[in-house]
Amino acid sequence: MSFHFLQRKHCVSFVAALRDFGYTTRLPGDFNGDLKVDASDIDFFSGKIGQVATADSVLDLDQDGLITLADHDYLIESLIPVPFGTGAKVGDLNFDGSVDTLFDAATLIDNLGSLGGYGDGDLNADGIVDVLNDAAILINNQD
Repeated sequence: MSFHFLQRKHCVSFVAALRDFGYTTRLPGDFNGDLKVDASDIDFFSGKIGQVATADSVLDLDQDGLITLADHDYLIESLIPVPFGTGAKVGDLNFDGSVDTLFDAATLIDNLGSLGGYGDGDLNADGIVDVLNDAAILINNQD
């Protein structure tokens, strides 16, 4: 059962209410079942990139049969909630609705050369925060 027609801010409370009555629901993009779509869902997803999707896979967001970086970017750009709706830019590490130097670039710089997830600055889902890939993505998507 899917509730795409609801605004995201109302969707979470509606889904929670349905669960109270015993209905099983899934919030699109919530892969860990905590009723929010956030960096932990992106990190879970990142570990699945490159796998072949099953027919009922919720991870194959573009339905091409593979779990790819395109699905990863779709998750961020279409399902992550931001203050004024849904859909962050890749590089918006704190999901405030913009890719900026104050938080996003500073976070990436602080974690350069480290293993990390999306919230640390790993924007290309390879598990490493680096200049060549991640910093370039952030610069290209900066507001």
